[in-house]
Amino acid sequence: MNTEFQKIKNAIENYNQIKFRYEKPNENHKWGERIGNPHSVYISRNEEIGEHLKIDIFQESGIGTEVKESLKQFVIEYIKEVQILNSKFKKNNRYDPTGERYEKVIVCIK
Repeated sequence: MNTEFQKIKNAIENYNQIKFRYEKPNENHKWGERIGNPHSVYISRNEEIGEHLKIDIFQESGIGTEVKESLKQFVIEYIKEVQILNSKFKKNNRYDPTGERYEKVIVCIK
């Protein structure tokens, strides 16, 4: 696994916020810095692109934060410049680890 994944995994296991850039090409996403609370990394399946790693983050601030603490899914390969912050977070009550998309979880908060 790549270095960015290792940082994300470490942040999830220790309940640390992360700062990162999301740079998905050919997409309507705005590129830029974001801060959020990572809750789960899992394998997602899409008929067009097959299996890929995704992360669920409750985004706190940065690009694309119209609603604070909104749950967002990001494809890990497009996440860049991950920084583990000293700020800690608590599990968001809206996070449901029994959800269908979490059938193939790699790492998640407890």
